[in-house]
Amino acid sequence: MSAIDPTARVTPGAVIGAGASIGPYCGVGSGGVGGEGSPLVAHVHVTGHTTIGARTVVYPFASLGTPPQSVKYRGG
Repeated sequence: MSAIDPTARVTPGAVIGAGASIGPYCGVGSGGVGGEGSPLVAHVHVTGHTTIGARTVVYPFASLGTPPQSVKYRGG
């Protein structure tokens, strides 16, 4: 069973693996797929077509599935 903090926002299309935990103030979009036993610690944002592997710890303030924060990024 997955544990989801009441302050987290998980869209209906998101897939959360067994034993995964979604910490406080996390946001998981409809394309997000959480791996089995993978904790999102706190303030983690997952969007786009993003898959998190089994037992992968994602630490606070990580943003996965979004464009990089680089002024040279041109959508490649």
